[in-house]
Amino acid sequence: RRALADTGYDRHRLRLLIKRLRYAAEAYPQRLPLSAEATAGLKAAQNALGDWHDREVWCLQAEHQADLWPLLPLWQVEQRQALVRADTLLAALSPALAAKIGGASRS
Repeated sequence: RRALADTGYDRHRLRLLIKRLRYAAEAYPQRLPLSAEATAGLKAAQNALGDWHDREVWCLQAEHQADLWPLLPLWQVEQRQALVRADTLLAALSPALAAKIGGASRS
């Protein structure tokens, strides 16, 4: 929950945390029951963060490979768009997960 609320949190690490939560909820639904909507939200956020990270890596590679320079402006635009999309999805997901996880019983 803290990672979702922290706008400065490492987005790649956040994607990995979301992936782990999503897979845990799918593997152990009785221990961590999430609605289909929450699971879909996790998947969408994971995908958006993955798109952002892909562009991040591509942009870093393009800085050192002249043959990729023509693609850099496009990738930078796509990277910003993916981050906006991810942040929008995370903002929508955060309250639902906070209520669900915060209200889940710990045994």
